[in-house]
Amino acid sequence: MSGLIIMANTPVRLAADYARGNASFGALSTAARQQQWDVATDIDWTLDPDASVRGPTADAELAAFKLSPLARYGEAGWRLLGQERQAWMVGEFQHGEQGALIAAARLVETLPHIETKACAASQAADEARHVDAFSRYIRERIADPYPPSQSMTSFLDHVLRHGDWDMTALGLHVVLEPVALAVFRLAKTIFPDELIKQIIALVARDEARHVAFGLLLLKDVYAEMSDAERKARQEFVIEAIHRMSRRFLLEDVWARLGIRRSDGVAFASTDAMMLAHRQAVFARVASNLSRVGLLTPSIRAEMEKLGLLGRAAQRVVLRQTVAETGS
Repeated sequence: MSGLIIMANTPVRLAADYARGNASFGALSTAARQQQWDVATDIDWTLDPDASVRGPTADAELAAFKLSPLARYGEAGWRLLGQERQAWMVGEFQHGEQGALIAAARLVETLPHIETKACAASQAADEARHVDAFSRYIRERIADPYPPSQSMTSFLDHVLRHGDWDMTALGLHVVLEPVALAVFRLAKTIFPDELIKQIIALVARDEARHVAFGLLLLKDVYAEMSDAERKARQEFVIEAIHRMSRRFLLEDVWARLGIRRSDGVAFASTDAMMLAHRQAVFARVASNLSRVGLLTPSIRAEMEKLGLLGRAAQRVVLRQTVAETGS
């Protein structure tokens, strides 16, 4: 992420009490130690790259492509789109993991308790390993890597400017990592390359633990805040979701392929399968917002406006509404 400098005023907090309090944080630290893996030895780097696109998902995507404004580019254009989309997504994984590395290191500085600092430190080590794995894959398998997308740099700028630890955790554990987990699941169905699937499986195991850490951190935090503080967090989340959701229009990919931007964005915005993918991705965000008590009506309305509340997310909203009303 060379060239991106974010000016942030972050307080450094040293813990005064070294006693261990919440056993759940200790269990997460133990799991982090036990689940360590090595980029050089736990990944089979000898696997041959496979760039062919096939299978039921590919067939459905090709059918949608043929009915879209992109049909004139032909099946060869569609296959090239699949290859470039994978290259772009892996690049975004790499850039996002570096952002997560910085955010986790920020939490080490700003969290109030020693046990939570230890968990954040183990997460930072995980994120560094993820960057290493994706970077090696890109060096060895992608001839022309993508730079970080404007939406990714915009998202990281938004999240890392704030000095409050809970906003860092919100951006990292409630938006960025749940989106990554959902996209990893999607990648397993659309990526033909077994090597990148192997890397993703190992990274996803770590990320699931990180999300659990973030939810534990933020549990009950917002119930104790003033209305003004909660409103600031709502506005922060809404802006973060806006910036993150723009990534899924694939503007960098259209530019690389020489496809007219308006055609590409129209396809990404309206294609039923791509819309369903985005809704599945952001269902995880809605679920985690609900779990920390921050899936407010204003956030719901913004996600609805962006077309991000599919059936899965709507079920989350319905469960929260029932809980709030007691009906």
